Parts: sequence; C-alpha cells; structure tokens
Amino acid sequence: MRSNCSLGGIGMMCSLSEQGKQLAIQVSNILGMDGCGIDLLMKDDCSFYVCEANANVGFIAFDKACNLDVAGIIADYAASLLPPGRLTRRMSLLSVVSTASETSEPELGPPASATVDNMSASSSSVDSDPETTERELLTKLPGS
Repeated sequence: MRSNCSLGGIGMMCSLSEQGKQLAIQVSNILGMDGCGIDLLMKDDCSFYVCEANANVGFIAFDKACNLDVAGIIADYAASLLPPGRLTRRMSLLSVVSTASETSEPELGPPASATVDNMSASSSSVDSDPETTERELLTKLPGS
C-alpha cells in the first residue's frame, strides 16, 4: 500500500473546520474504527467529500509534515485507558519498528483479533523482565 505522500503528494499542516472534524468522527464511528485516518477533500463551498478511510494508517509523512509523533500520541492515549497501577515503570510497551521505506507502508497482516489471540507472555507479573517478555511477544508476531 502506498500513501498519497509516497506517490509525490506533499503533506502540510492545515486547520480543519468543526464540520470537517465532525464528519471524520462520524465516519470513524460508522466504520467502528477507534484509530484511523480519514481523508477529506474540500469542495469550493467549503463542504467536504470523504475520499477514503484507512484502518492501516501510515504516519511517517504525516509526522514529518506536522512535526508530530502520532504513534506516540496514540500509545500514550491507550496507556491512559488502563486501570491505575496497571502500567508501571518495570513494564515496557511492545515497540513495533517499521522497516518499510519512506515510500511504502506496511502490508496488511491477519486481523488484529487473530494476532492478539495468538500472543501471550509467559508471565504477566509486574516483576518479570520486560525485555524478555517483549522478545517473547515479538517471536509470536506473524512473519517472525
């Protein structure tokens, strides 16, 4: 899969009207996607077309254009949803490192539910070695 920016488009930060924000939220709710990218095209009258919705969002070009760390923001948000005390300094979040080039995005794998069902650490103890647990999880990812 290739993003618009990888095909020669130029990413740039711009403000989005309340109408555009609400449309993007409505589309993500209709599709049942908690985290996604909604591409909007603005018409001459400043209303919008929905161009596409992406569940598999690539952040490299977006991060560069907007000087943001979107994956980090999403990870922080996900961690904030955990019950208090569930995530401690002795635990680490599983890091996913992309080896894709700037002009490509990762290929789709099996549904997330299949991946999650097949992933389990040998220990859920807070005192377990986070690096060992992370290595065990990485070996269970598809394609490892």
